[in-house]
Amino acid sequence: RNPNNERMLSVARLATIGLLSRGSMSVAQPHAVCLAMKARNPNNLPEKVCVVCQRPFTWRKKWERCWDDVTTCSKRCNNERKRSN
Repeated sequence: RNPNNERMLSVARLATIGLLSRGSMSVAQPHAVCLAMKARNPNNLPEKVCVVCQRPFTWRKKWERCWDDVTTCSKRCNNERKRSN
């Protein structure tokens, strides 16, 4: 394993979930990755409102790559949305 590749991957993941902009950090700053990882705590997660039940829901690890596409808080709400269309 190449530590530089892992560091690049971590930066890409953080940029995907919106914790970092792609131009804000270079690979030569590994301490910034650690600081950004600490920034993701339960009090600092992105939040959205469900389009079906209008309740707020927070970011989950499983939505890391598709957070921009998530509109419902649960499978139940998603099924309800599909049924109403």
